[in-house]
Amino acid sequence: MVAIAENVQHRLTIQTVEIAPNTTAIRSLDWDRDRFDIEFGLQNGTTYNSYLIRGEQTVLVDTSHQKFRELYLETLKSLVNPKTIDYIIVSHTEPDHSGLVEDVLQLAPRATVLASKIALQFLEGLVQATFIV
Repeated sequence: MVAIAENVQHRLTIQTVEIAPNTTAIRSLDWDRDRFDIEFGLQNGTTYNSYLIRGEQTVLVDTSHQKFRELYLETLKSLVNPKTIDYIIVSHTEPDHSGLVEDVLQLAPRATVLASKIALQFLEGLVQATFIV
């Protein structure tokens, strides 16, 4: 038996939506994802959401999946100068929410990462950085 690997093109798009004054949703749309957490089938793909909140300080809530790296970072830079991001809030460390934390930190080196103690410990190993726990 011979296995042939197909060259699968993933349809990935980014949308931005102002959901409130000074609050923008950055929606990473993965049209070809067919499963969620192994047991749930998806007919129309899925969306990974992060949020940019601007006020007295600038906050980024979550990032996106690594496969969106170029699209996401380009979009983020079109919305804000990353060096002005004060906080990155990581809701949890699954790859669809924290896959680009390291990349964003490279663009926003003064940002403080806020997350649960367990999430910060996991991120330390992921990005080879030390966070205040």
